[in-house]
Amino acid sequence: MEREMTSRREGEAPVGATTDLPHDRITVQRFRQSFPRARWSDSLNAWFVPGRTAGKRIGRWLARMEADADAFADEKGRDAFAFDPIKSRYLDAAPSGLHVRTPYSRTVVTEIREIPLARWDADRRLWTVPYRSLDELRRRWPAIEAAAERNEPAVQKARREALRGTDQEEVAKRRTRERRLKRYPVPIDAVPPFERAISTYAGVVIFTGTHGELADPETMTEFYFFQRQMRNMFGLLGGPGLSRNW
Repeated sequence: MEREMTSRREGEAPVGATTDLPHDRITVQRFRQSFPRARWSDSLNAWFVPGRTAGKRIGRWLARMEADADAFADEKGRDAFAFDPIKSRYLDAAPSGLHVRTPYSRTVVTEIREIPLARWDADRRLWTVPYRSLDELRRRWPAIEAAAERNEPAVQKARREALRGTDQEEVAKRRTRERRLKRYPVPIDAVPPFERAISTYAGVVIFTGTHGELADPETMTEFYFFQRQMRNMFGLLGGPGLSRNW
């Protein structure tokens, strides 16, 4: 944090700026080397740098320090990964960061989005994670890897084969058909706003319009709500007066 001090009248503070610094020896030493005229002010409990452009110079110095800290954090993360790598077919180490490439999984997307500075590379179709975020990636990796393995094409095919001819297969087919309709039931008298991300039982969705179609209670119960929630809703609304939106 820095503060400008621009008054030049006699008896008032001289022209300059103050800044607070972390109380570690190396940071203070670097600051004193960059600002040899800087002085500690007990009354302000901060460092004072004289000069009309002191505030701008301090700002540029703090920006450089932050960039250096980020680079150091990446270097530490790179060394930590080299010492104890995450060994997985879904992860590759590159000079600029860690690359995560998995089959599509909503769980994977949810987990990686919680990792600081992780980014989706649409051209290469992979996630990039900087080395400075290694600790968070390592903490979430078991869930990421397990979800990726569950969504391997061969594993999905084996699950479908195991369900062939069973009641579970029919339920899965109905669920797939319902998802393809891209619709969601809402109360007739409480239509949600359109073109805005809204959290629902099915996840975050964006409603684009409504057809006013009455929803089938059995479908809603099976794919959207729990039985008790449906009973409560019907009790509040006086019946299954819901519309379908997408």
